[in-house]
Amino acid sequence: MSLRAAINRKCRECIYDAKSGAGTWRQQIEACTATTCPLWPVRPKATKKE
Repeated sequence: MSLRAAINRKCRECIYDAKSGAGTWRQQIEACTATTCPLWPVRPKATKKE
């Protein structure tokens, strides 16, 4: 497993709630407010289309 995949998996396990209706897993993780988490600076973010 790559480092990126491991980070994505851990963040998703920590915060994602499919039943919340608060967006995709990336959107929910991007909105994470746990700034003291060591993974916060490298958490996955939703891609923005331009």
